[in-house]
Amino acid sequence: GVPKRTFKKAVTRNRIKRLLRESYRNNKHFFYDHLKTKNVKVRALFIFTHKEPLDLKETEAKIILTLQRLIKATDGVKGGNKA
Repeated sequence: GVPKRTFKKAVTRNRIKRLLRESYRNNKHFFYDHLKTKNVKVRALFIFTHKEPLDLKETEAKIILTLQRLIKATDGVKGGNKA
């Protein structure tokens, strides 16, 4: 999600959303592998909170950090569903 309050122009919001989706797509494999081994299901929503748009390299770094935090959060879960 990208707030309209922060980014007034739809072009900017859509670009940020495309960057977030692409960064997630490129880095989701290790997150999915971890979830499969733990037999855990997770629903996540990414909300962009920076005041200025980031480039692809910075966005990927932030997505990787976020996925690593999600992996750490799911380490204590033994199985079943987690929403």
